Amino acid sequence: MNINSAAEISISESTSRDSLLQQVSSDQGGQRGKLKRAIVLTATLKPAETVYKLKRSDLDVRRSDYLTSVERWCQNSLKAWDDAYLIDNSPDLSPQQWSEFSDQVDQRSNGQITALHVDVQPDLKATLLQKGREEAKLLDAASVALRQRGVTYFGKVTGRLFVANVNQAVPPDRNQGISAAISNRLHMSDTRFFAMPVEEWLAHYMGMEADVDEPNGIMLEHVFARRTMTAIGAGSTFVSMPRLPRFIGSSGSMDIDYGSLAGRVKRSMHELIRLPYMRYSVTL
Repeated sequence: MNINSAAEISISESTSRDSLLQQVSSDQGGQRGKLKRAIVLTATLKPAETVYKLKRSDLDVRRSDYLTSVERWCQNSLKAWDDAYLIDNSPDLSPQQWSEFSDQVDQRSNGQITALHVDVQPDLKATLLQKGREEAKLLDAASVALRQRGVTYFGKVTGRLFVANVNQAVPPDRNQGISAAISNRLHMSDTRFFAMPVEEWLAHYMGMEADVDEPNGIMLEHVFARRTMTAIGAGSTFVSMPRLPRFIGSSGSMDIDYGSLAGRVKRSMHELIRLPYMRYSVTL
């Protein structure tokens, strides 16, 4: 398999939001009127060398993390979703490395998860702290690829993580509205897991990498929360998650085990704090 054979979108630093949207408008693959839900696992099997502060940077360790996550997702949780994808943006994978990895994803998932590679070229000169910028560009490319495949609503998950209660956090009948875990102060949002219609992303979240300024403390999580507030202000609906996502897996940046006792206690405390707000919908 050629490394770009599965990719619909090639993004460089000069690729504009308008050019990506033009690809969407000219595409005939999207099927309006048909509802199609998909889980998207985002992955960077081999990060660019300039992305530092990664505790789990070894290629074999990262591969094992992603494949373990794939197996967990395929046990029961995908039954409420029409499609599932693992979308990778590694800039330096060889064709053989990608072919082997995509075959492993297919085997471990029994064909339930499709592996795609998007050619998102990193800006090697911009900053050493560019993890959030690259994730934003990956999600832009992924949203266009999903639209071309007829997906109307997607749940995004950091690829090495499994959300054990995904169908409680985002009920199987939900296919409208933006759902994310936003802080009480509304200044940042958890981007490990969120869900929304593809059209919402294309309308309100494209090009976030331009606003991410990690050396000055503006992370992707801050920009995502701001874009969500902007979307609500423009008339989009925000729908609270009935339950906070229960993550299983490890952080690539900090090597935190989210399924540990401490992680479970922290999540339970957050659930108690947000009890009065767990079932609400906001549309302006």
